[in-house]
Parts: sequence; C-alpha cells; structure tokens
Amino acid sequence: MLTWNRDTKVGRYWDYDQKNKNKIVNDEIRMITEYQKMAFQQVLNGTWSEEEYNHFSSEIKQVYIYHFVSFIDLYKSVFNIAYPEMLKELSNLLNNKVLRPSLNYKSIPQLIARADRDLQSRLMSFSKMPFIEEEKGPYNSDEEKLEIYQRILKELKNPDSDYNQLFQMALVAWVEENIKNDELKNVILANADILLQMKIASVKQIIKSIPSTAEKYAMEVDYYFTAQKSETVRKKALKQKNR
Repeated sequence: MLTWNRDTKVGRYWDYDQKNKNKIVNDEIRMITEYQKMAFQQVLNGTWSEEEYNHFSSEIKQVYIYHFVSFIDLYKSVFNIAYPEMLKELSNLLNNKVLRPSLNYKSIPQLIARADRDLQSRLMSFSKMPFIEEEKGPYNSDEEKLEIYQRILKELKNPDSDYNQLFQMALVAWVEENIKNDELKNVILANADILLQMKIASVKQIIKSIPSTAEKYAMEVDYYFTAQKSETVRKKALKQKNR
C-alpha cells in the first residue's frame, strides 16, 4: 500500500485514481481522489469552466496531505455551501483580514481555494497561541517553564479544566468575530477537537525541547572538553608557528 509523510503534498495524488484504476490505496489518498472528483464535478455541472477547475486545483495541490486530511470538512465546505453564499463569505474574510488580499488570482474558484488554505493556516496558528499569561514567559528557569507546560498539558487532556474551557471559548469567540456564514462556522467549530489535539502536540513539542538537568550537565561537560581540546590544538599550532 502507498505511504506518505508529512512533507507529501496533495498534488502528488490528485490524479492518482484516473491513472491507477482499481488499485488499493489508504484512506488519506482516497480522500484526495474523491475530492478531485468533487472539484471536477463543478465543470460537469457547468458551475466552473475547465480553466477555473485548473486554477482551483493548482491551489489545493500545494496543501500538505496531513493538513488536508485534518481539515477535510473545511476543504469540502466549498462544495457544500451555496456558491452565492460562498462569494459573500469571501468578501467578509477579506474585510476581516482573515483572507490575505491578492491581485494575482485568476478566478473566483482559485480565490475560494486560497480562502480555505488561509483559514486552515489561521486555525493552525490559533492552536499554537498562548492562552494564559504564564505561557507567554519570560521564565526564571527551564525548570519553571517545564513545570508550567506540564501543567498545561495535563489540563488540556482534561475536558473540564479551566484551560481547556478557555481554549474552547477562545475558539468560539474567534469564529464569531471573523466568520459570517453559519454553515462555515459550524464546520470550524465541529473541528474543535482537531485543533485541541494540535495544541496538545504543540505543548508536547515544547516540553520535549526543554533540556533536563542531566542533559544540561552533559552539554556543559561536552562544551568544557571541546573547549579544552580546542585550546590544546591552538597551543600546538602556536608552537609549530614559532619554531
């Protein structure tokens, strides 16, 4: 069965089903090929021209598979929300600066695809935000930082904790402030657990990056011996130079 990693983009498998009929694929690749068919259906039903379909797909192909699969409901929203309503939401997203203004887009479908990509990016950034003052730092020591993030991780895993509730409330507030279309609001809020898992992963990564006391001691010892070795080499070089 085909495999992929976090650096694999959707474009690699966009037309896979057309070229590899009846081959067994994993769920992620199946999501891509089914989405491609949904996009091309817009050409078959006369909503988009083939050129507009190409503009749309060129944007979606740049998305990493991991992100595409995680936010598949968001990406499907372009087909589930009525086209006129989607156009109204594009205007709203531009006014709220959620969608980055661009003068080089070639069609509305391409702009819609960019809107989905920008929304995905904003939501992922949201999942990495600090939600309490302690989280922002500065920290008196690595030990203090470690203690804070270990506590945050514990609270994130508890649905009834203050931190978890704060995270959920902040997401609802962000959606209410920036999204106008009710269907799109529901799509994003339905993915709250995905964003929570991304926040947990972010906190775990921070914890992993904080050196332990033993690691810091090993680093200091390594630095000491490296410095001593460098000094020995320097002295030998000076002796040879002065001969």
